[in-house]
Amino acid sequence: MLARSTANNKNPMPDGTLVDFGTQAWHSDGTELLNSGSRNPADGNFCQGVWEQVGPYTFKLNHLPLAWGGAAYIGPVKMNMVVSVDPSGNRFSGVFSQTLYQASPTPGHEFDETAPVVTVTGTITARRMTP
Repeated sequence: MLARSTANNKNPMPDGTLVDFGTQAWHSDGTELLNSGSRNPADGNFCQGVWEQVGPYTFKLNHLPLAWGGAAYIGPVKMNMVVSVDPSGNRFSGVFSQTLYQASPTPGHEFDETAPVVTVTGTITARRMTP
């Protein structure tokens, strides 16, 4: 995932900055799991989401990472992707948008999305792992 500003969002880092990398599995039941290579495992580097097909080779993902820094919960992240798979099924590319929200101090409101902190937009490319 590389940062790329849009007309509606100026990223806090230069275009082309690596935002994340890792391995990702899109399951046939519409769920998804990401092992983030840019996150320290001690801070939580696995997150999950759900996806749906929205066109012949196009898929939309709603992904929910939880942001941690050290031992403190920072807040939820709402990440959306729209990707197109090439006809071989071995690669995809697309765009993403992720917004970090400030954690609510109120128990039971850990996924509150009322206080956005920052939004990052960009592009994503991937290739299928084969045996």
